Amino acid sequence: MGAEAALAVLDAKAETAPCVICLDGNKITKRPLMECVEKVCMRVFICVVANHSTQVLKASKASALDMY
Repeated sequence: MGAEAALAVLDAKAETAPCVICLDGNKITKRPLMECVEKVCMRVFICVVANHSTQVLKASKASALDMY
């Protein structure tokens, strides 16, 4: 993952959107940061609305890797 992160930094331009390097099964992938943040926030929001406190804690601690 370190090599992919280094390539992402070297290929980035000033207007390039931030990304997260993560694993998708056994493949290293690059995901948009905001997409990952929105998925975590949506999971937390759904759990809060449903009043599931244990799921709120699990969803808020989930990594971007768990989202895919």
